[in-house]
Amino acid sequence: GIGLCTFDQPLLGEYYSHENGLETHTSLKLNGDIDRLYYRRESGAGATQKDSGGLLVSKDVGECFQLNLKRYYYELIYRDKSQSCFQCYQMFNRTKNIIQLRKSSCEEITLLTNQMNFEELCRTIDEQSEFITLFSKSYSAEECRRTMYGTYHFTYEFREGGIGICDNPTSRLISCPDPGTPFEAVNERFRMKYGYCKHLTSSFDADQLYQCLGSWLTTDGNIITAFANERVGSERWYDKFRCMLTRKDQPQWFAKSLFAECSSLSSPTDGPEKVIITPIIPEEVSS
Repeated sequence: GIGLCTFDQPLLGEYYSHENGLETHTSLKLNGDIDRLYYRRESGAGATQKDSGGLLVSKDVGECFQLNLKRYYYELIYRDKSQSCFQCYQMFNRTKNIIQLRKSSCEEITLLTNQMNFEELCRTIDEQSEFITLFSKSYSAEECRRTMYGTYHFTYEFREGGIGICDNPTSRLISCPDPGTPFEAVNERFRMKYGYCKHLTSSFDADQLYQCLGSWLTTDGNIITAFANERVGSERWYDKFRCMLTRKDQPQWFAKSLFAECSSLSSPTDGPEKVIITPIIPEEVSS
């Protein structure tokens, strides 16, 4: 059915996120309908079972009831079609690929709904609550230069397992425009070539190519950058999207997420994967 509001850019589209351990697919449709499907990933599905993207755990079917543009975000009143309750969403358009949202609980309203109730509902959103990060499935690359630029050696360490730091001299982070392009050229991807450390079970050999999906500044001065793994096809959204956290005043460190979410990153030295970078070739300064 036709909702009371419709979606256009920048909200319209299909998104992937990782929420409460579930793979989440969100569809914001032209007519204002909103579908959210939650899957549990089946771990260790062996030869008997192909990775079908997991088990459907739950499904939210709703519609946009009201949409207001506030100073920093869109305020969406969501009507759940199955539970007939209303929910307030704050939707922040961070980059052309990323929407972050916070939401209230879904409250049943028995009286004829009026503006007043919605204002109260939206006021219940905790300003300190974690953002859910929606990654656009039809993403396009954005500039990386603000996050990192140059060629670096790096060490890496995973919080889970806490085995230690892998410092392989061959590990390289390369964030440069393609050779031969002028300095002004856009710099939309970076490579992380991981070297293996034989004493660390969590280390590995891999050459990962990432596309930047844009970055934004948090209120406390952290830079969050979203990125997509170019070597992973769209049948594996699970392995596709990640976030990293950097700071201008701590350029050597960054933290990286292991899923399509940014909320596990609290500082450049605190996240599921911690990376320390050292410049290899000082950049030539042309006068």
